[in-house]
Amino acid sequence: MKIGLKMYYPSEMKEAGNAIKECDFLEFMAVEGTDYSSLKGIGLPITLHCEHESFGVNFANPKAAEKNCRALEFALETARLLDSETIVVHPGNLEGNDCSLKNSTGLIQEFGPKRLFVENMPCINFQSRLCLTPEDCTEYLKSAKTNFCLDFAHAAETAAVLGKESQEFIEGFLKLKPKYFHLCDSLIEGKQFKSHLHFGEGNLPLEKFAKAVPKNSKAAIETWNHPEKSLKDIEFLRQF
Repeated sequence: MKIGLKMYYPSEMKEAGNAIKECDFLEFMAVEGTDYSSLKGIGLPITLHCEHESFGVNFANPKAAEKNCRALEFALETARLLDSETIVVHPGNLEGNDCSLKNSTGLIQEFGPKRLFVENMPCINFQSRLCLTPEDCTEYLKSAKTNFCLDFAHAAETAAVLGKESQEFIEGFLKLKPKYFHLCDSLIEGKQFKSHLHFGEGNLPLEKFAKAVPKNSKAAIETWNHPEKSLKDIEFLRQF
């Protein structure tokens, strides 16, 4: 597999230290107003993540239409700048009666699904979100005609909250043939979890997850970057 680290801003590359040298690519959050032009000369392919609910974006909510469109426009503009072929997106939350699957998939189709990869979501406090289960993702992908990013930790966390058997639940996502992956550890205790941990700091079956990633696919390590820990994470994935 191709291995990358996820970051928000170019300035975070200093924090990642020598781990950058061991990466095949890097993933950045396309934060509106940020200058990413410095990434053109780093010698590594760049993938992107569109702004999400933490930035006030919600593709399912028509009341957030202006912010949603600006976020997608900026992500696509940055992708053209950096020749990025992959932009990960969150499908959105069902915050009220106006929110819907149709609003979200319609936006994907409007902006062109070719570069966009919808990500499965974690179930937090039983909040109503799109793409929580394999069935949700199947419906979304059929409607949006877009690509799929499998976040293994999100899947395991949702399985725990919903009382599902984790491995069988994840197999349902793998049947959708994801082309891009997110990996991190998570400490799951009952229906509670602490996510975005470095490998070995949680209790996920990371070896099983790594073996499930096709050899020609990209997998971004989605942790809070720590140089030495990130190097160990990358070293772990190089076994597969």
